[in-house]
Amino acid sequence: MKLRTFSLSSTSALMFVLAATTALADPAAGNPYTQNPTPEERVQTQQLNSQAATDAQQSTTAVQAQTDADQAQYQQQMDRYQDDQARY
Repeated sequence: MKLRTFSLSSTSALMFVLAATTALADPAAGNPYTQNPTPEERVQTQQLNSQAATDAQQSTTAVQAQTDADQAQYQQQMDRYQDDQARY
């Protein structure tokens, strides 16, 4: 029984080591994201990155404008509240 257990566990360990070695030998094998892009793909990637940067900048500008408008509305409401409070 001990020999059988030792044999099976040794075989399992060996298979695990072989599988890990194979996976670590070339981690990029079969991964399409690590392939060298074509010039057309590089141009498209650059266009997409530029577009995303522009969209992000416009988005933050819009958010800042909305924040400023909300702050102005809040300040008007606070002024009105303080005026009403002073009247009573």
